[in-house]
Amino acid sequence: MIGATAPAWLLGLLLFPLLRELHRRRGSQLRIPVPALFLWRGAPSMERSGYRRARPDPIWRRRALLLGLLLLALAGPVWRAQPLGPSMAMMPRSGALPEDVNLAVAALSARPALIRPEMLAVRVTLSGDFSAAGPRMLQVRLDGRELLRQAVDREAGKSWAAVLEIPRPMEDGAAAALQARLLFADTGSMDDRLTLDLGPLRRLSVRLDPRCADPMRAALEATGRIDQGLAAAPELQIRCGGSSPPSSAGGAPLLWFAAPAEGARSVTPPLWTVPDAERPGFEIGPGWRAVSPNPMPPGDVLLIGNGQPLIIAQGEPKRLLVLLDIADPQLAAGAELPLLLDWLIARLTGTLATDGVVAASLTAAERMQDLERSSAALMTRRSALDLAFIPLLPALILAMLEAITGGRRWSR
Repeated sequence: MIGATAPAWLLGLLLFPLLRELHRRRGSQLRIPVPALFLWRGAPSMERSGYRRARPDPIWRRRALLLGLLLLALAGPVWRAQPLGPSMAMMPRSGALPEDVNLAVAALSARPALIRPEMLAVRVTLSGDFSAAGPRMLQVRLDGRELLRQAVDREAGKSWAAVLEIPRPMEDGAAAALQARLLFADTGSMDDRLTLDLGPLRRLSVRLDPRCADPMRAALEATGRIDQGLAAAPELQIRCGGSSPPSSAGGAPLLWFAAPAEGARSVTPPLWTVPDAERPGFEIGPGWRAVSPNPMPPGDVLLIGNGQPLIIAQGEPKRLLVLLDIADPQLAAGAELPLLLDWLIARLTGTLATDGVVAASLTAAERMQDLERSSAALMTRRSALDLAFIPLLPALILAMLEAITGGRRWSR
């Protein structure tokens, strides 16, 4: 159906009688040029020719058509596939329009705690106008179990965060889902909750060889990411000693440390051969001692020093062979050993390192908007076709002819 977005312009059609009257008066006041004044006497007078009502100049029809076309174009004619319903109508009202008050769970992150690595530090960030919102409660749940219920600070301004510590998930394959949600829904509920998978930060069940040195056991405990229980199917095996790597039992990844041996200390640091994106954030200084098994096991070299492989990676099942003397007091007393063990475990198991962070956040496209208004506006724009170009084309042609003829009557 045809409609108009600005129908008030059609009131200009009332100017047509005025336009006609102006042209009639202009035609009755025309002067007739004569070469001499006495010739005017021969012109027919009103008494002899009778009274005739002056007709308006025919040019007024052309100009009235031009005026009508311009007014029709200004009225904004549109073609709608369907009539506008009450939800799309503009409701006039006095005063300011109401503002939708909406709070959102903007971000949710977790990382190992600094003091207690066996715990996870969780941070929940909320955004919105807290002063205008009503009383709201933040709830944090882990696998359906409530961990926190806290009132939102209404004096926080535009952003507010809550921090808590939770134990690391331990079960392999368990659904370690952390969810933060806002209770007492507001104008939008799509952004009131956010879920985070804690699987990459879970603790690992590790079978540790009793022959491993005490410094390495202490370094593994410092990472806070392993559970040295007697699991029937461990996720990782750590073996120590021997001149050759043992076979992997049960298909679990194997981390093997060669037996210590007396040798000269290196005066240069080893070099990493892994890509920059996979390289650990630490370096092993000089003074290390290497172990030289016979024969040298094959595989991809990850760390090399003095032309000798120090860490070798092998394929399925995954195995990392460490040819460094871990029991050496100089290496065991440094800060590199816990970081090295953490990096090796993360590479074998595909989990995050101790300083890893998992996070989830809402993007700009996922922010809550007023769905009813946006859908109504979208439907209005989609169903309306602008027809203003139709009267504008003939109006432009008439205006050009008017300018060419200079307002004179068109001759046939």
